[in-house]
Amino acid sequence: MFICSYFPPHIGGSENYIYKIAYGLSKIYGWKIVIVTTNQDKKRIQIEQKDGIRLYRLPILFTFSNTPINPFWYFQIKKIIQKEQPILINAHTPVPFIADITALICSKIPFVLTYHSGSMIKENSLLDVPIFIYENVFLKYTLRKAKLIICSSNHIRNDFLKSYKNETITVNPGVDDLGRHAKEISDRKIILFVASLTKSQRYKGLDYLLQALVTLKKHMENVRLFVVGEGDAVSDYRKLVSQLELNNEVVFTGSLMGRKLNQIYKKAHVLALPSLKEGFGMVLIEAMAQSTPVIGTDIGGIPDIITHGKEGFLVPPKNPDALAKAISLILKNPSLARSMGKAGYEKVKKNYLWDTQVKRTKELFEKYFI
Repeated sequence: MFICSYFPPHIGGSENYIYKIAYGLSKIYGWKIVIVTTNQDKKRIQIEQKDGIRLYRLPILFTFSNTPINPFWYFQIKKIIQKEQPILINAHTPVPFIADITALICSKIPFVLTYHSGSMIKENSLLDVPIFIYENVFLKYTLRKAKLIICSSNHIRNDFLKSYKNETITVNPGVDDLGRHAKEISDRKIILFVASLTKSQRYKGLDYLLQALVTLKKHMENVRLFVVGEGDAVSDYRKLVSQLELNNEVVFTGSLMGRKLNQIYKKAHVLALPSLKEGFGMVLIEAMAQSTPVIGTDIGGIPDIITHGKEGFLVPPKNPDALAKAISLILKNPSLARSMGKAGYEKVKKNYLWDTQVKRTKELFEKYFI
């Protein structure tokens, strides 16, 4: 049984991770999978089947920041556990509450926690007080209850959860669509940014990328930035684009998935992820799988993916000038871009395929609990 605050069609890296692991265990290995998550639109329990997986969507009473909450989940999840009789429960967080409720209920059933991020402390935010209390009281209980803690990156394991290093192991996200053809590079010099454009994810650094684009525009013709994503901050970003006089250089595509997203990865000359914090950086390996060079900040889990000068470049956070310089180097040197694209492709093929991550998860579950 998988427990998670959000699940597709809700878009996000952890949502995709949960789906890919659950689907792989079901399809490849024949495991019976049940997923318990939240119901975003309706105020009742909804049961459905998705790709052979039974899915329970529980009603939300209210949402605090990005956290869905309903105290009645205690009774609802307990009833589902009694009905489904899981031999293992794998809760996913850092979004609080539903994983913590499950830790209270699971009793003698082996409980595994998968952690997808670092600390949620935002710094200089009123939300930091309840977050601090949660991470130092309730989360510690949930972590202690877990027989095993799976981290989605070595950075999370070695930084935020370093006190639990003996109980943790890393299973990275993956991709299942390696590029099979030569890159379809456009005549335009395309820079790509892919992220949720919500106010809660301003840390992805699009503001700094737009400032870097102002510099690039002065020294290079025919440069375009494609911004893939949607959310409640889109209007703010559009206003900033106008203020910076970049209306002709920036294209907002909205949310793209599957083949459409892979096509734009393939056409791009470079993907930039100038995050201020990052547990892993899923979009980096998605771009690398399509032989696209990548640029990221030298923070969080990004240096685990990018070797500076090999698959792309690492730059300091909050530094538009360094970002512009790195992008310019790739755009002006096609041979360098090709070698970086090839190196990225080979790294993904070796380390970041979903089939590999599903197999690793299966072996972990079997080794520890079955």
